[in-house]
Amino acid sequence: MQRVVRIPTLPENPLQASADFYRSHLAMVTDGLAGNATSLAIVFPPASHAHRGWRRAAIANLAREFAPVRVNGIAGSEGEALAAALAWLALRQRATPPVAHG
Repeated sequence: MQRVVRIPTLPENPLQASADFYRSHLAMVTDGLAGNATSLAIVFPPASHAHRGWRRAAIANLAREFAPVRVNGIAGSEGEALAAALAWLALRQRATPPVAHG
């Protein structure tokens, strides 16, 4: 089951946005990973490319911490494109089983 966590707003400055994400939103994200979730999509608000590094690092760290749950990040505003991307992620989550480690 895919869960979706939406981050409503973040500062424009990438360093401040990163700090705000960890300070104000991390608990909500980790709560989304609890229970029977097999996949989590984190929806970030649109931002410049300067935010790409910290967002990728956050997603990678969460994926390692909560493996085998899949963690995906996506940026965008509400609308058809975001809904289609989330539907595609949910479909891919069911179509390809997680890789077993060991």
